[in-house]
Amino acid sequence: EHVLSFMIEKPSNFNFHVGEYINICLTCIVRNEWHPFTICASPE
Repeated sequence: EHVLSFMIEKPSNFNFHVGEYINICLTCIVRNEWHPFTICASPE
């Protein structure tokens, strides 16, 4: 029904490994509600 899409630019000094995730809070939608997102990279 409602789909949200966003892209975050990876800082040059940011490294990650398979299976890691980040917690993101989208305060423009709901304050104090965090959601885990799997980190992945796409070809540049």
